[in-house]
Amino acid sequence: MKKIVIKVFALVCVVLFASIVFAEGTKVNNPVKQDRESWFNPSLSVGYAYLGDPNIKFRTKQTTLGGVGEIDMKARGVDGIYVAGELPFALTDRLKLTLGGRWTFSASDDGTKVLYNNNAGLIRNFDSDDHYWITADLLLSYAFIKNLSFLKDVSAVVGFRWDHQKMSFEDPTSVGVANSPLDKITFKLSTYSPVLGLTSTFKGFKYGIFGGDVKLGISGSPFLWGNVDYRETFTTAVGFDFDHNLHRGYFVTPKGEMDLLSVRIAPGFEGKLSATAEYTWFRVRKTGTMEFWGTGLGAPNQSDFEFKIRPKLATVGIKASAAF
Repeated sequence: MKKIVIKVFALVCVVLFASIVFAEGTKVNNPVKQDRESWFNPSLSVGYAYLGDPNIKFRTKQTTLGGVGEIDMKARGVDGIYVAGELPFALTDRLKLTLGGRWTFSASDDGTKVLYNNNAGLIRNFDSDDHYWITADLLLSYAFIKNLSFLKDVSAVVGFRWDHQKMSFEDPTSVGVANSPLDKITFKLSTYSPVLGLTSTFKGFKYGIFGGDVKLGISGSPFLWGNVDYRETFTTAVGFDFDHNLHRGYFVTPKGEMDLLSVRIAPGFEGKLSATAEYTWFRVRKTGTMEFWGTGLGAPNQSDFEFKIRPKLATVGIKASAAF
């Protein structure tokens, strides 16, 4: 899958380069007068979020630690709420710089099951959890196609994105595993990714103040950097610790937006309300040393484990924006 993503992005880069060169070399004067482009278009959106498949898996590459060679955390997908904002600045009529951010947090309290050595007789069930996902990005877009029939623009996107996820699980009960009611699991995942993408804007149906443009886009990255930090305790005296830098992974994010209504408040000032939807699909893996810490432990107290996680985030919401 990763090779396919890399090939797709390479093809996109070639097409974008050729399109930009062609657009710059074949400018045609348009006799039809166009509305003035807005230079600043801040927005705020809120809505429903679903954090799906946040399962965490570890498998030993060498020897077991404390009798454990595999950890499979089957965390449930959780419902949540997100709040997001964007600050797009038009540098020219084709070039735009956008600073954006989003905070997603769980609104439900669901249990999580941790299975050891793929053995139903060695499990821990956590009754409560806490889960949030923060994203920030800085993107530069260039419209290499503008005002072509019903197509308002097609833009190439490049930039940088930061994601931070945190999950914590408490109040465990166990079967066949040493356990304390005070035990907890804390997991943190931070990633830094270059971004490539395409966006397009279409002229949609409009009647009075209702309706408007439809926007579609896709972005992603074939690689990323970051850090993963996993800590799990048993009887508060011993536990596992996996803390390493990352250099393997990728993500894909398709998204869409449709204007619901727009109102011209004053000359050069317009307000809009839109419906938005977005889906992010991450794949991250790492091989590193897992430490088994505590007092009075015999050797070995560390071993190489492979870590995998495949989190997904889907959001649907309402976006309010102003154009100056």
